[in-house]
This record gives sequence, structure tokens and C-alpha cells, in this order.
Amino acid sequence: MVKKLIIIFLLLIPHFSYNQQEKKVKVLDKKATYYHNKFVNRKTSSGERFDQTKYTAAHKTIPLHTLVKVTNTNNGRSVIVKINDRCPKKGVIDLSLIAAKQLKMIKEGVAPVKVEILSNDYMDIWLKQDEVFSHFDQSEENDSINRIVSE
Repeated sequence: MVKKLIIIFLLLIPHFSYNQQEKKVKVLDKKATYYHNKFVNRKTSSGERFDQTKYTAAHKTIPLHTLVKVTNTNNGRSVIVKINDRCPKKGVIDLSLIAAKQLKMIKEGVAPVKVEILSNDYMDIWLKQDEVFSHFDQSEENDSINRIVSE
């Protein structure tokens, strides 16, 4: 009798287990814009002060404090931002200036983007983006092939 119960229990375990790996959820936004400087130092919806030098964004429906990966579909460049404010427009993510610069969308002012919700496992990457981008920007500057082609 005990053996049967153990076998039944072992057969039922997979039905009670859950996937512990959090999957990325895609949010298909139509476009990204970036904040005007007049919002600097104003309080955001999360209570933080807005700062153009931090990787943050505003979105209408994504929960506050959520990390998202924003990819410029024109050039494939991506950045991770934390949602800390609300944007009144549906289908728009409003980025800080530094995030918009990394996506190379400043000249146009608006860019088509894909937004993916990330887990908090990406917090360390979000915090160290400046170091990563500066390393790659220096590599591009020192790349003699790119310099010759662009001249």
C-alpha cells in the first residue's frame, strides 16, 4: 500500500511543479520618444526625481520598477531601462536622453522599437550599462577600418 502511494505521488509531482524560469514577455510598441529637459528633477510616478543621465523610461501600462529591453528596429541597437514614470500615450515608451542616445535616435526624435519585459536578474546589467557602452564606444573610435570607411 505504501509503495503504491509513493508511486502515485511520484507520478503526480510533475503536475504540481511550475516553471521557475521567468520568460521575457514582448510588448510591441509602435515608437519610442525621449523626455524633454523641462522634466529634469521633477518627481516621476515612482517618486524618484527624473534624471536624463539614468536609464529610465515612462510607459502607460508596464508596471513601475520593471526592467525592459528596448530595441531600435531601424538599427538593432538595444538598451535596458527601468520604468519609473507614466506616459499618457498608448504604444509609446518615453526614454531618458542617455537611453535615446544609446539607441541612436536623437536626430530623428522618434524611432520604431520592440520592448521586452525582463526579470530582475538583469538589474546588475542595468546598473553597469555606462561602463559597457563606454567600452564599446571607445572600441569603435579606435577602429581604423570604420574611421577610414566613414571619411
